[in-house]
Amino acid sequence: MILVRDAQRLGFSLDTIRGVFLEDGSCSKSLTIEQIDIRMDEIRQIEANLTMQREGLLRLRHVLEESLRSGAPVVCASVQRTESYRPEQNMITRNALNGR
Repeated sequence: MILVRDAQRLGFSLDTIRGVFLEDGSCSKSLTIEQIDIRMDEIRQIEANLTMQREGLLRLRHVLEESLRSGAPVVCASVQRTESYRPEQNMITRNALNGR
């Protein structure tokens, strides 16, 4: 039971945890390593999405601070894009906006 709790804390689903056990009840090291690699890839993607969000938020903050200092109006479209951020669509949206 401790193994299951620890695995869940590391982000593994119960189905994934069940899948690393063999018919005799032992844990497959090779299947566990495979699942660790999959989870590491998921974490890398999450980190990349968070980095893009952070950069976008910093750019938006800069634009808004400059607008406050200068009195210049802010383009609403750039504010809306940031507010409606969806990680799964972020790459497509940014590429489309950059004319790619």
